[in-house]
Amino acid sequence: MSSGASSAGPDGPLLPEDIDIAMTDVNQHSARPLGKAELLALPPRDLTPSLLATSLGSMRESDMLLSAGELLHSRKASDISLARVIVDIAMDKGSSAWTEAEALLLARLGRERAGPWEDLPVGQLSEAMGGLDEDVQAVLRSYTAVQVASRRLASFEAIWPSSSSSTQVEQGVSLDETSGIEESEGIEVDDPWAEDQAEAIELDDPWETGSTRSTRSARSQPSGADNSGSTGPTPSQPPPIPLSKFLTEPISVVALDLASSASLEALSALRKRHPAELFPYRLSVLETIPAWVPPAELHSADLLPSVGEEGYETKWPTDSDSSLTLNDVLRDYFSPPPPDVAPRNRLTADELSTWYEGRLSSLDKMGLLDLQLGWVQHAASLSVPSLDSIGEDLSLLSRLAYDSDLTPAQQSRWTLHSWRSSSPSDIVSAYLSNSTSDSIVPDIRRLVLPYLYVLESRAERSGQPDADIVHRLLYEVILGLPLHLALPVFEASKATLPKSERVVADDVAVARLALACLYGSDQRNVWATMSSIFECLPVWELSGANPEDDSELTSTTLDSIAAFVRPSVTSPKPPRAKDLFVFFQPLPFASLSRALDILDVHLESGEALARWDVPVQLRFLLQSARDAREQAELAEKMVRRAAAGASGGITATTRGGAGTEEARWNRLWEDMIKLNGSGDALLRGAFGMIRGDEMMRIYLGGLLRSGKFDVARKMVRRLEAEHGLSTHLLEEIVLDTSRELYENAENGNIHTGEMKLAYDCLTVAPASPAIHKEREFIEATSRLTSFSVTSPRSGGQMSPVEIRHTKNKLDLVRLVLHSSKDAYKHDELMLDLADKLGYRGDPVARGEVLGMLAESATLAGEWDAAYDHVQGAVEVARDVHKRLGREKRRSTGEDSGRRAHAHVSAGEAGPSGGASAGLFRCRAETNPTRLGGGAGTGVASA
Repeated sequence: MSSGASSAGPDGPLLPEDIDIAMTDVNQHSARPLGKAELLALPPRDLTPSLLATSLGSMRESDMLLSAGELLHSRKASDISLARVIVDIAMDKGSSAWTEAEALLLARLGRERAGPWEDLPVGQLSEAMGGLDEDVQAVLRSYTAVQVASRRLASFEAIWPSSSSSTQVEQGVSLDETSGIEESEGIEVDDPWAEDQAEAIELDDPWETGSTRSTRSARSQPSGADNSGSTGPTPSQPPPIPLSKFLTEPISVVALDLASSASLEALSALRKRHPAELFPYRLSVLETIPAWVPPAELHSADLLPSVGEEGYETKWPTDSDSSLTLNDVLRDYFSPPPPDVAPRNRLTADELSTWYEGRLSSLDKMGLLDLQLGWVQHAASLSVPSLDSIGEDLSLLSRLAYDSDLTPAQQSRWTLHSWRSSSPSDIVSAYLSNSTSDSIVPDIRRLVLPYLYVLESRAERSGQPDADIVHRLLYEVILGLPLHLALPVFEASKATLPKSERVVADDVAVARLALACLYGSDQRNVWATMSSIFECLPVWELSGANPEDDSELTSTTLDSIAAFVRPSVTSPKPPRAKDLFVFFQPLPFASLSRALDILDVHLESGEALARWDVPVQLRFLLQSARDAREQAELAEKMVRRAAAGASGGITATTRGGAGTEEARWNRLWEDMIKLNGSGDALLRGAFGMIRGDEMMRIYLGGLLRSGKFDVARKMVRRLEAEHGLSTHLLEEIVLDTSRELYENAENGNIHTGEMKLAYDCLTVAPASPAIHKEREFIEATSRLTSFSVTSPRSGGQMSPVEIRHTKNKLDLVRLVLHSSKDAYKHDELMLDLADKLGYRGDPVARGEVLGMLAESATLAGEWDAAYDHVQGAVEVARDVHKRLGREKRRSTGEDSGRRAHAHVSAGEAGPSGGASAGLFRCRAETNPTRLGGGAGTGVASA
């Protein structure tokens, strides 16, 4: 130091002004050497090779080693030239101090320098170190650090030669000062900035069909990834790790840093130069490399573990087999490496296979399917066993991901884990999830069948061969398809095609599949598709069959199938297509042929029903084949749809004007006849169990409900001529329909709505007492409506339904008299109302009505009118009495008749015809519900 400096020695503590003076000296390129503290106080930018050489060269050996070690540890050697000066001088000038310290340590350990050192306990080394002076320990520590730095520096210069060549050691460093600098080893390393020209290993993909997917890696790689093929730094970029860190950090940490930045060339070179140190961390380093790096690049960099001939992990070259030295022991003692995450010993083939599977699982979470497939392929090329199954799965999964037109949401669901945990049915469904009618057959051939063949091959390899697995799973695929997708499959399985070109080659299997698909479908109104499927089925002729046996076979087949598809208490849900296929599986050939005949009839029935807007499932026609009630309900529905306006295929352009309605109803009847019967009594349509008269009843009932009475009269004449429609049946149909319309009417007005239809409907049948009576009842209902009779139940106007179901219709007359103050004045109107309510010719009812009129007049104070009504009631009573007398004389003889006549004469002798009035009162008393007490009161008052 200068004369003005502190009295402290060159290695003593420095004051701030001392540092300033030293800095000034350095800036002035002073040749004065600096002490340890002064060197450590300088910032890295002020350190120069010449200053380091001068300062370190002037120190005694132990101090120089300590200074060199601390300079390296403090990471001030940020430049290669600085690091080289520090390392070379320390190695050259500190060797004697190191030799002395080493000898003291060997003496404490009682060992020779040559070793062996693998069996040295850590505790023994710690104990030996504790017995040495601190200065000796410092020399050992510093020189060991310098040795490590020297080796690291050589590696750094070999890996990044441009970094070392771009920085030259300053002029003025003497040969003596740098004589200890060792030359770099002549290891040839690939230029890390040159573009990687190594081609990826081509491995056969069993599922490739000519077009390669060269872009998959690009799709799997993040947008920010470099696709140039070079994972090292470019010439314009510095090394991915600072020199100071490279020299001082544990080599495993350096390797992990390089791996995280995907510096594969540098990592490969580091692995070759430090194999023993890096071997325990080989798998951790691989797992640190970004997932998007293609395995082909890792393979090219010789970073992927492989299996050797002896069934173990392949040995690393060169130093991996060298013995442990004292330098290695001291290096690990002073700078303990991180804990090993993999065994130091080589892995077995199975252990290595497990590691590859784990790597695939980690990629699985990221959805990097292409890279997973690449990892399996490269593992296979490296002799890693037990990955064939995963490779098959990944190949098949890639077909699903890239060839099945999956949506992004669907793609996100599928990973290797989800694939391996899914059932074959789920996988096949995914393959065909976006198939169309045009693509379903090609999709089955290029996606589904290869997958099924892989399953068959696996079953054979596992020692449990399953010869039917392909057919069984293929049939499940077809049975699960909607009909519009099943149709192309059946078209591709026609018997007219060569067997090698068919999707399903077995004709019997095609027939069973079609029966199961059609009868198991929940779809309605797809009769065109169903008929197209039927047309694809084979045609068989049962030659030489006995007609009686054939009839019995048909009946048995129909009954058994109908019973199977009919819901029950134990099986409320209808069978699925798969269930039906199991049912059809054991059917003999003859029964299967008859089942196809039944199917043909049901398809024709379904098409006819569809024309009239009556959608049904095909299996309903099967389960109702022997149920007359269900068939009648279906016929009723068909006729009601026609009445509601269903065209049945007849439009205004078919026949113009009024003829359209007639043509429509004619077509309906013709379709109903077709559905009712055929030449084979057992192969009938949807209405095969309905009798002819019941068919006409259903048909005419619907026609009459539609209000088309002119068309109805024409159809009546046709039915009478062609089907023997009787007058009695016609009358029943007309009356039933009229009453239905009556009860559906909102009010009783005979001139509007359904009440008018009910009234006009009666004109279709010939006149008869029953028809006349029904007409009068409707007229009476209309008259009651005009009086606005209040319902005793609802409080509103009485509806036609209430009128129809009133038990005693005379109560309706009483309600009119109670609701209208002057109704008693219209006695003829009230009597006519009672007649039309069903009491025409009933004198007792007439007498009761007269009594009601008398009561109403009395309440109104009209005594004369009341008297007249009572007199009328008396006349009715006399007529009844006379009639009864005549009937009695005819039955009992003249004597009894005379006695009865004398009794009547005596009664008539009384005032005011008391006998007749008494008879009337007696009937009123015994039947108060019909006459009421008011009539007797009226007579007494009169």
